[in-house]
Amino acid sequence: MLADDALRRVANASGVAPFAPRCGEKVARPKGGTDEGLSDAAAFKKSVRLLGMRTRNLQKSARAQSLRADTPQTEQWLWQKLRSRRLCGHKFVRQYPIGPYFADFACRETRLVIELDGSQHIESAGDERRDAYMVAEGYSVLRFWNDAARNDISSVCETILAAISGQLAPYDQYKIGLGWRSIAPPNLD
Repeated sequence: MLADDALRRVANASGVAPFAPRCGEKVARPKGGTDEGLSDAAAFKKSVRLLGMRTRNLQKSARAQSLRADTPQTEQWLWQKLRSRRLCGHKFVRQYPIGPYFADFACRETRLVIELDGSQHIESAGDERRDAYMVAEGYSVLRFWNDAARNDISSVCETILAAISGQLAPYDQYKIGLGWRSIAPPNLD
C-alpha cells in the first residue's frame, strides 16, 4: 500500500497517472487541455478511444467467466483441440460475447463461431435468432451436436478447418450426417 501511495504522489507531481484513480479521487490534468469540461469518467473513455484500447465490460466478463467455469465435458474436449493455436495456428477464445449472446468458441481473426448443442436445441427458434444476429455482425456460425464432438472430434476439427479455408459448400443452413449446420454472412459481390 505504501508503494501505491508513493507512486500516486510521484504521478500527481509529474501530471501522469500510472494507473486508474481510486474511487472518488480527482485526476491531475494539465491546465488548458481539451478535456477541461469533461467529467473524470468521460475523459477516461475519451483517452481509451484515442489510444485504441479495449475496455472490459465487467458484467459480460463475469458472465463469460462463469460460463467457462461450468463448461460441459464435450466443450472441454473440443477446447483442448482449439486452445493455444493448436488448430493450424488459428486462435480461438471461449464464451466470447457477441452483442447479447455468448459464442461457445470464436475465432476473431476469421470471424467464425462454433457452437456445441445438445438435443434441447433441435429446431430452436432462439438459436435461429442468435445465429441471425451473429451473421448480421459478420460472423459465420458452425453448429455441432454434442454427440458428434464426443464420438468423432477429429471430423469436427476437419470441418472447422474446412470452414476456415472456405472449402465448405454453400453457406445456407443445412444439416448432414455429422450432425452440424453452417450459416455464414451472405456474399455481397
